[in-house]
Amino acid sequence: MPAIFLPPAYAVGLGAQLRRQEAALRQKLAGAGARALSLQPQLQKVMGELAAAKAAEAQRRARAFAAATEVADQNAKLAALTRELGALRRRVEQLSEALNKAVALDAQLALRAQRGAVLVQISGRQKLLEAAQAAAATARQIVATARHETAPATDRQAALQLELSRLSAELPRPATRLRLAEVLLAAAHARFVVDQEAPAWRREVAAACVLVVAVHDDLLAGRYVAEGHGEVLAGRAHATLQALQAQVALQRWGEARALFASASRPEWFFHHIFNVFVFWCFGLYLGEERQRLAELLAVHEHSLGLRGAYARAFVALLRRDAPLFSLSLRQLLQAEWEAWRQLPQKGLGLINLGGLALVRLAATAQLPWEEADVGLTLPLALRQ
Repeated sequence: MPAIFLPPAYAVGLGAQLRRQEAALRQKLAGAGARALSLQPQLQKVMGELAAAKAAEAQRRARAFAAATEVADQNAKLAALTRELGALRRRVEQLSEALNKAVALDAQLALRAQRGAVLVQISGRQKLLEAAQAAAATARQIVATARHETAPATDRQAALQLELSRLSAELPRPATRLRLAEVLLAAAHARFVVDQEAPAWRREVAAACVLVVAVHDDLLAGRYVAEGHGEVLAGRAHATLQALQAQVALQRWGEARALFASASRPEWFFHHIFNVFVFWCFGLYLGEERQRLAELLAVHEHSLGLRGAYARAFVALLRRDAPLFSLSLRQLLQAEWEAWRQLPQKGLGLINLGGLALVRLAATAQLPWEEADVGLTLPLALRQ
């Protein structure tokens, strides 16, 4: 590990700076929050109407699909019945010709009986044909009605989506809310460096996590238009990753799994983005999806730098390889500290939440590791 010097004066000054940032962010969010409060009834109304419109569209599509399937089935039945009727009518013609040529009374009676039986079959098939024609006509009408309703329903849904976008723009921006959570995390780290009070640190970190969870709950509920806030979705935001790691470090297993479930978007699984990759590593491990995690790690295990260190740490957890875990953890701590040193805001780097979370997972798995030389960003008081 590199030498990390964190004199109390540095942490005190950083804490004062973070308090000013927190006050500015809270003031900004308070103004937006006041506007949002007045918009809540309208927002809830539009969200309800949009949800109803989407549900109606899904039902309409389901009805149209079922009706189209019914049309295809009835058309197939009509084709089969038409072929059968053609064959039966030809049989009647053949029996009629034979009857005209027959001389013996017994032969005539037998032919008449056969022709009568075939005529009964024709009558039955004709009724089935008419029923199939009626069913096909009804199904075609359902398809036509669905097509006729689609255009105005699509226009209505688009109008509701635009109105939701307009209202969402008045709400506090998710990125700003996550930025406040980051500031609170950094402030908790700075205070811990000064006073070494682990219980206070845990309370402050948990409070910051609540803000992150609220943002993703709002996104999941549809209060924001997802396409306008892609930078905070699917684990892309650093605050989301930090919150998940913090929940693991605090052994809040249920909250950690819930955050992963609400924030992850399988359709946006862009694991070549670093934050998304680490977010999914933790999420898959917590969900005990070992095979999927192993497949993901196989892609990144030999990467350089911080990504590779995280990948190999999780590989070590899966394989129960204590030496590899210890080595990967030290590499991770060093690489992450070097990365934080390049940023103007170093508060989040004072305590390595990713390292703490990995150590907590190792302890839960009863995987021993070499605790020497892990540096000041993984303090013993927070590992216990």
